[in-house]
Amino acid sequence: MRVSVVIPSYNHARFIRQTVRSVLEQDHPDLELVVVDDGSTDNSVAIIEKEISFFPDVDKILHVQSNHGAHAAINKGIELSTGHCITILNSDDYYLPGRIRRIVELAADRSLFFIFTGIDFVGDNGEILEREHPHSVWYRKILGRVEHAPTVGFGLLQDNLSVTSGNFAFSRTLYDQLGGFADYNFCHDWDFLMRAVRLVEPEYLDLPLLSYRVHDANSTHSLRHLQEDEVSQILNGFLQLCQQKGTQNPLAPCPENWPRFFEVFARKQSFHFGSEPIAEYIRETASESPDAPTDVSSSS
Repeated sequence: MRVSVVIPSYNHARFIRQTVRSVLEQDHPDLELVVVDDGSTDNSVAIIEKEISFFPDVDKILHVQSNHGAHAAINKGIELSTGHCITILNSDDYYLPGRIRRIVELAADRSLFFIFTGIDFVGDNGEILEREHPHSVWYRKILGRVEHAPTVGFGLLQDNLSVTSGNFAFSRTLYDQLGGFADYNFCHDWDFLMRAVRLVEPEYLDLPLLSYRVHDANSTHSLRHLQEDEVSQILNGFLQLCQQKGTQNPLAPCPENWPRFFEVFARKQSFHFGSEPIAEYIRETASESPDAPTDVSSSS
């Protein structure tokens, strides 16, 4: 199975070398790397060009464009790619050895799949953060909460256990049905994830195969204020899709599949970033949901 790794790159010159090498040094034989530099103003492009030159036997594409945002860079990279399996890696993070091989083993030759793995949180220098670090504490907390969720989909609805789009691996068929990543500043990953859950139940590979780098320039710090508004839009857009088009995934976390349980779950559980129950973010009727990204699929 050909795997295309898409790296949306933006001003991470101090990290991008390790990011690129972590892909090119994977042990999967049929690999393609697509890097989309989204208007970096540092020397990211020069570093990328140098690093990929050391791996002449791997198919590589470097596309440089003006700044359009992470979602646009990801969509462009996927448009340029050729693999059946698509994975994403943010330009300040890096893969652990064997990640792609393990994902391909799990995906087999299925036409629809969505896979994510465990995560190690690391600092600027790549060292794993200590157990008491706030990110480590938070991650253990959501891992514990997910253990009590009835499905992986419910765990992702509540806590986004995947954490980042850089932890996504999915089939091209799924991407084509979803119509790409939408124009959200903060939660474009969760929007894509929830629309995917409507079609296929995600699989969690419980191994730490992605290193997520925590540093002062993480976009989550600068965009946190947008989170609640976008979460509300995305949640209601997802419920609207489930209501209007149904679900190909019979386990998708929505009232149509869980007519009694979903209401109880939404009233008792909160999102990971606050204390208000999920039900507080749900509008009375799906018709009140604002225009939201929709996919092109229909239920079977």
